[in-house]
Amino acid sequence: MLGIGRSADVSEKPPLATRLRAWWEGEELAPAAAAPPHGEAPPQEKPPLVLKGWSGDRIGLVQQIFGEGMTGPFDEEIVRQMIDPLCLDEKMTVVELGAGLGGLARFVARHTGAYVTALEPDATLAARGAELSTRLGMAKKAAVVHAPKDAYEVRQRTVDAVVSKEALFNVENKKQLLHLVRKSMKPGAQIIFTDFMLEGDPTGPEILVWQAHEPVPPHLMRPEEYRAELEKLAFEVRVFDDITGDYLAALTRAFGGFAESLRQASPEDERRRLGLLEAEHWNRRARLLGSGQVRVHRVYARLSGAKT
Repeated sequence: MLGIGRSADVSEKPPLATRLRAWWEGEELAPAAAAPPHGEAPPQEKPPLVLKGWSGDRIGLVQQIFGEGMTGPFDEEIVRQMIDPLCLDEKMTVVELGAGLGGLARFVARHTGAYVTALEPDATLAARGAELSTRLGMAKKAAVVHAPKDAYEVRQRTVDAVVSKEALFNVENKKQLLHLVRKSMKPGAQIIFTDFMLEGDPTGPEILVWQAHEPVPPHLMRPEEYRAELEKLAFEVRVFDDITGDYLAALTRAFGGFAESLRQASPEDERRRLGLLEAEHWNRRARLLGSGQVRVHRVYARLSGAKT
């Protein structure tokens, strides 16, 4: 299921949630491709479980899966390659959009010395992220701040770089957000982000199922729409890559380790139920990406003007 690349066959393996159930129970799974005997109906999948909100238990669980301060797949080497072209230093100011628990902001601050303001629309995540930055002695270097996604309020011409990691796809008015981001940036400033982008039919069944079960409704743009909007705002787009394979590989590694860590959990362990909820959530995303209807892209662009 978690195949890499556009041509991945998402039916080669059972869904991630099914495999997690089997790992926890110590069972062997039959090959997913085996067809039921003639005349028999295929086994019915249990209805998908839907995540709602960010409880303290869920925040702890996602960090167990993805690492401290992370709410999604995070590969340090890939992120380092993503950040290095920005050539940031301790005199520069960075804004992160959709910071989650602030893991990326702290990574950027540690790796470059830059000061990062991490904006997160979910109040619970922002509060926990701010606590993490304080505990790690990075309250000033990587400040996590609650900011509604449609209320980007940063002083004009003060920002050297903007970063974001799979956090813009549920912003409804992306054009307005990019316009406000543009106004906050200095001449020559840079933006680098990764995001889910629409490649197929927006009314296709895979996309409709995914949209119906996302905790926050997604609003997707196509790659060409993103590029056109950035160029309209005087950005020079230098990189526009499909990184879906890397994203799925990082997701597979994270859940592989998580499943093994829970294999010995007792049937009464609440982590089993929470883990299954999280697995259903990421399984839907992975199957959609594997179908090619939606892909993850990395974008790097620079404003015209003097180098900061």
